[in-house]
Amino acid sequence: MVHSLEPLTITLCEAPLLAKDVELIEHAAHLAKGLEAERGPDRIPGLATSNGRIAQAFLYAARPYLTRQSPTFCEWGSGIGIVTCLAQRLGWSAHGVEIEPRLIQTARTLAASHAIDAQFYQGSYKPHGLFDLDTAVEDFQTECGVNLFDFDIIYAYLWPAEAHAVTTAVAKHARNGTIFLRYGGGITCDAFRVRRNV
Repeated sequence: MVHSLEPLTITLCEAPLLAKDVELIEHAAHLAKGLEAERGPDRIPGLATSNGRIAQAFLYAARPYLTRQSPTFCEWGSGIGIVTCLAQRLGWSAHGVEIEPRLIQTARTLAASHAIDAQFYQGSYKPHGLFDLDTAVEDFQTECGVNLFDFDIIYAYLWPAEAHAVTTAVAKHARNGTIFLRYGGGITCDAFRVRRNV
């Protein structure tokens, strides 16, 4: 079977924001600013948070490519949870996977504060074997019972050095039709659809 990624045309434009979405984005930005300002041994290294307004525009721009009315969504490296919460607000069944326990707690607090029923799990989106193309997709079942690739939409904010390897892993393991949203910071947003050709 040949695995490929079909590039999708994504045009960012300002998404319509309700007052409650603005409040959510501002709350998340405040939480992120506080965490980024921390110093000392408790500081979370390498913390990078998606811009809520750009993430919202990215999610909106991807909607025409969805084939299900209530798709499943997973944010890899969900941080404080803003993108996962915004996805849930769109009516998607949204999940976040994050390795840092403090960020998981922050994300759960953010979601609860805004009555958002998003789910957050502690774990890595880069488990052992992710970049080994011989690994079976069944091996990516997380401890919380969520398979990393068992979603209609996967969103990841990737460091440049890992973008190619993670994208290749998505092409290899994600199911046919999965939409992969790859954020690179700023307004760098790429989208792909997984294709399986026998």
